[in-house]
Amino acid sequence: MTESLVKSRLSYCTVTNRRWYDDDDLRRLINISLIYQSGIKISKIARYSESELEEKVLTR
Repeated sequence: MTESLVKSRLSYCTVTNRRWYDDDDLRRLINISLIYQSGIKISKIARYSESELEEKVLTR
């Protein structure tokens, strides 16, 4: 029996609730984590575009 995959915003979730992340998803999660650890609130990070996330990581 094969499990069907449902694409969500940051992962593929199987019917057994296992999540599979691709390289871009992992890069985004790591960037968010690094920015959050530098003291920026998650509500502010959530409003950043992809380019803003990358810029904040490079300038932290």
